[in-house]
Amino acid sequence: MNEINQEDLGNRGVKILRRAFEELDNLIKENWRSFTCHQIASIYHDFLFDMQRGLRGLRGTATNFTGLSEFLIFRFLYHQLGGSFESK
Repeated sequence: MNEINQEDLGNRGVKILRRAFEELDNLIKENWRSFTCHQIASIYHDFLFDMQRGLRGLRGTATNFTGLSEFLIFRFLYHQLGGSFESK
């Protein structure tokens, strides 16, 4: 069996999460004009429900899982406002 070093494992984890958030961002980008507040809330709650169920199964709790609502709101506004913010 091949051994995976800690750095490779961390990089794989980051890539998996990045793909998931990129997919979510693409969904927002392609549909922001037609999304209702209820649909955005449904994305949030469905995602959290699935994540919490998965986290509870993996570590026994979903406590302190935060950040998704901020991501959804920021990316919605980002695409709505033209998709370009410069960091200073």
